[in-house]
Amino acid sequence: MKKVLFILSIIFLSIFIFGKEKYSIATTSFGEKVILYENGTWEYLTENSTDTCPLKIINGYLEKGDYNITKKMFVIVKNVSKKNVRAFKLKYKLYDDFGEKVSSIIDADILMAQELNIKPEEEYGYYSYWSLYETKATHFTVWVTIVIFTDGTRWELKDNKPYKYSF
Repeated sequence: MKKVLFILSIIFLSIFIFGKEKYSIATTSFGEKVILYENGTWEYLTENSTDTCPLKIINGYLEKGDYNITKKMFVIVKNVSKKNVRAFKLKYKLYDDFGEKVSSIIDADILMAQELNIKPEEEYGYYSYWSLYETKATHFTVWVTIVIFTDGTRWELKDNKPYKYSF
């Protein structure tokens, strides 16, 4: 019986040690870190968790835009990570005073900011805005979906249960 347990232990140990897929870390020409697997596939090197979202949305508001045909959407974020942030994407939904969803002329729901260098504990967005081709919206909900760091790593929302901020 002891021999059988010993042999089974050796088999499981060898599967554990040698059964793992081999990979290497590389950096793209854009500076993003990726995992290259031996079988030729790859994926971004990411950190996944809504609990560890590297950006905290601290404020947001809408203002009348140019020629009264647009709205300016301001979203203020704070880098709560220990790394510098190079770029990020947000998703949003617009609502009117009745709480009904409003669609913009350009039916996009993604906001992007890039070519940044937001340091840890630094806030961004007080002097930046996105123009929305929508005039009926009075408030919105927004959440972070992707953050790219200056070291090439990235954070992605994977579980589709974001913490949504409403303004």
